[in-house]
Amino acid sequence: CSGGRTGILCGRCSDGLSVVFGSSGCQVCSDMWLITILMYAVLGASLVAVLFILNLTVTQGTLYGLIFCANIIQANTTLFFNQSVFTPLEVMLSFINLDLGIPMCFYDGMDDATKTGLQFVFPIYLLTLTIAIIVACHYCLSRSTQNDSSVNCCNRLSDLIGQRSVGVLSTLIYLSYSKLLRTVIDIFAYSTLHLSNGPIKVWFYDGNIKYLHGRHIILFVIAMVTCILFLLPYTLSLTFIPIIERYSEHNRLFRYVHKTTNRIKPMNDAVYAPYKGEWRWWLGARLWLLVLMYSLNSVYSSDNPSLLLFIFVTMLILFMLAQALVKPFGESVTVIDKCYKQVTFFNRLYNWLDLFYMLNYTALALSMLYILTHESLDPKYTTIAVGGLVGLFAVVFIATVLYHVVVTILKLCKMFDKTREKIMNLVSPVKVQYQPIELDEPTDDDEEENTSCSLREPLIENSV
Repeated sequence: CSGGRTGILCGRCSDGLSVVFGSSGCQVCSDMWLITILMYAVLGASLVAVLFILNLTVTQGTLYGLIFCANIIQANTTLFFNQSVFTPLEVMLSFINLDLGIPMCFYDGMDDATKTGLQFVFPIYLLTLTIAIIVACHYCLSRSTQNDSSVNCCNRLSDLIGQRSVGVLSTLIYLSYSKLLRTVIDIFAYSTLHLSNGPIKVWFYDGNIKYLHGRHIILFVIAMVTCILFLLPYTLSLTFIPIIERYSEHNRLFRYVHKTTNRIKPMNDAVYAPYKGEWRWWLGARLWLLVLMYSLNSVYSSDNPSLLLFIFVTMLILFMLAQALVKPFGESVTVIDKCYKQVTFFNRLYNWLDLFYMLNYTALALSMLYILTHESLDPKYTTIAVGGLVGLFAVVFIATVLYHVVVTILKLCKMFDKTREKIMNLVSPVKVQYQPIELDEPTDDDEEENTSCSLREPLIENSV
């Protein structure tokens, strides 16, 4: 065992050490680290605020390939990041996957079972915070009939947030999907120990805990509930709702399902916004590919990493070629947002951007496969391959964020100009200039008209 671990399957920390977040190793910790709860709360609120302010949502189309690439690299993080030189890049990828990426204590005596259970907390916190913001905006809008100045200010803020609330919530759900999927697969993983009195099943991440015994039962129930209420419905809906919508006019069952799913139509429009109408189900296909890759990683990552990478490379190449042919992102898509305004998304470059990400992680997997099958190679080639490809991914990620920052600044400048113009109109005195009107000299026709008017009898009889 390494990293301060001991016990069956290296499932426990040595005496005096504790399991930490962001690493599989053990460190000396104390209960003072519980203060980091405030740090996680601030990080979650900051992430939600950044998504709202910069409009970094899946409706823009710039995040799908980035998040998918980060998810796949995270599945093989133990193969790609085995040296400290990659720590900054690993932290960036971990943050996109809603992980910490830095070894950090939580409290003295934490074990793997507790650590795994706590993985559900942060995604739930993000979703709860976003839903609370949406409910607060709805409450402000419901009071819009009042003339209170505080209510009017609240309404302005609600208009700004409400236009992006559905997109931000859809983005956080999409980000949480891979995090919860990895946690559920970790809970379901097991190993078989062949002992003198017969084989027994134990939890893969702690051989001291029997499978479906003790605390593992609690984790297993939480994982099953997550699968039934979130992972499975989310995957199926993103895959089959577009198909059902397309053929709902010709099938009575599809028509009924379509009426039921109309309740979440704003969420569907936000998720499918960058895609062509006939290729909306492609997003669900990507989720199924992610489920398959995570499942294979839990089975073959420790037994035969070369076979795992070979399977990954084959699937990624086939999927990349298929996406290059179909080009699922449309030229432009018009949807109706929450405020019933038409919003048009121009997706001309999204296919190329998404293809770049797919080429990036496919080349990364090919490089690692070649390095693993040629053990005589200098380890510096691993540094060059992984550092270069992941570094290129980081550059494009930073460029994407900067693009959204520039767009937000330009919009704020435009809003500032309009606000300043309104203020100047209210503060500056209104100058009214009176110009004399030149009256034309009366003509003979005018005199005849006036005469006829004066000789006309009244239409209403005078009652006096």
